[in-house]
Amino acid sequence: MAIEAKIKIKLITRKSILGDDLAFSIQIRLVDLLETFCIKNKNYSLEMISEEDLLKNRKLEPCILFFNKTINEETYNILLKNKGHIKIIYDLDDLIPLWPSYSKYTGYKNYSFEKYYNLSHIVSVPNTVFKSNIINLHHKFEKIEVMPTYINYNKYIKYKTKKYKESNKILYSNADSIKLTKSSENFQKALSDISFKYKLELINIGDVKFDKPIYKIESVGRMNFSQYMKYLIENNFKFAVIPLGFNEDLLDDIFNSSKSPVKYQQYAISKIPCIFSKSIVYSSIVDHEENGLLVENDYEAWFEAMEKMVLNFDLRRNIAEAGFIDVMNNQGIDLGFKVLHRLFKRLNELEENE
Repeated sequence: MAIEAKIKIKLITRKSILGDDLAFSIQIRLVDLLETFCIKNKNYSLEMISEEDLLKNRKLEPCILFFNKTINEETYNILLKNKGHIKIIYDLDDLIPLWPSYSKYTGYKNYSFEKYYNLSHIVSVPNTVFKSNIINLHHKFEKIEVMPTYINYNKYIKYKTKKYKESNKILYSNADSIKLTKSSENFQKALSDISFKYKLELINIGDVKFDKPIYKIESVGRMNFSQYMKYLIENNFKFAVIPLGFNEDLLDDIFNSSKSPVKYQQYAISKIPCIFSKSIVYSSIVDHEENGLLVENDYEAWFEAMEKMVLNFDLRRNIAEAGFIDVMNNQGIDLGFKVLHRLFKRLNELEENE
């Protein structure tokens, strides 16, 4: 396949494992990046196709094709048959081979990284920790490229540019389960105690059920990604809590440490001050008491951090503003264009060597 203007990019879409909407990972990792890239680079075009559409027309024209996490067996066979004239980039943003014990989802039992690795010309992963972990697991590295996750803040801050305001609401968002194993009870008890002590309301986005009582809780359920970002930006919260197991959850720490800091990005452009577990995912980008609070996953650390947030309006406001500025300056979608150019250059080099 000759990669020349006009270069066609195709993205295989996938529904969320927990609902019928477009999977968050595809929206966050690929849709916003590729859409904006093609707007800025007129010699590229983007088409999003479902697996159902692909099955109707099994012949693919020359293109660069992206897919994320998994595809069904029929789609796999179509891509394999067309591999001679398309270039395939497999985007893997979760370390599926070490799926965590806290997750309720069981759909990856037959997952094979080697199968997708062999199918693809490039495997894109979100960070160097992920790359090291997947190499250690599978001893494959030639095709693996780091493509960090960036955020198209201009697309979402249009909902409302807000100043940080007072609120009695704590935000928690997760579609699957609390990302803690051994320390889940510590976190939940601290959250329960702080809510009753200061009469706080918990806004729970997603399907997580809490084992400990909360003073007041509003469960808003699932949303698609645009609805979710609109909700974050248009509403005010005292702060958000983002628990993630690390050194106390050794079995899950490799998976957790490979994640992208997407909640930091999403909450920061929404000007929501946050408390994060001191996982490398967040400790690598958060300066304690500057653009967030970092805590150990024990009861005392979580309770003290939440109480500090409750009692210090200036701290919350300063964290909200600092996070917003950091993401706007350092994690915007335009930074991803250089990464895409690097990946496409490598595809050209691979073709020249064939």
